[in-house]
Amino acid sequence: MRTFLLFPLAFFCLSLFTVACDDRAKVQLLQKETEDLHDDAMKGMSVINRVARNFKKEVAELDSIGTTAALERKAALLTVIEQMEKAENDMMSWMAEYKAPDSLSTADAVQYLQDQYQKMQKNQADIKAAMHAAKSLAK
Repeated sequence: MRTFLLFPLAFFCLSLFTVACDDRAKVQLLQKETEDLHDDAMKGMSVINRVARNFKKEVAELDSIGTTAALERKAALLTVIEQMEKAENDMMSWMAEYKAPDSLSTADAVQYLQDQYQKMQKNQADIKAAMHAAKSLAK
């Protein structure tokens, strides 16, 4: 009789352990994907920073030229610089706010990481859009 009761209990415990391991693995995978996305986006940040510095120098040079073409170029450069700065500020805010979800329950950790992943996807898209806009203005 004990053996008959022991088998279902062992199966139940093994099932719980397997589900718990799957949940932890899901959290670890989401965390890695989010951090990998961040790392990839950061590569774009270095490009943005370099281009923004060059554009700012050009804006300063255009200040001394009073032509309509110079003013139009300056306005376009300032728009792209603003776009790049927004992407950079969003990245810095994300990094300051992001915390590994070690103290959260599995369900909360999954929800948190999915939210963080979406924020980082948006930031990466903003970085790519800024880089694309910068390419269109590059001399």
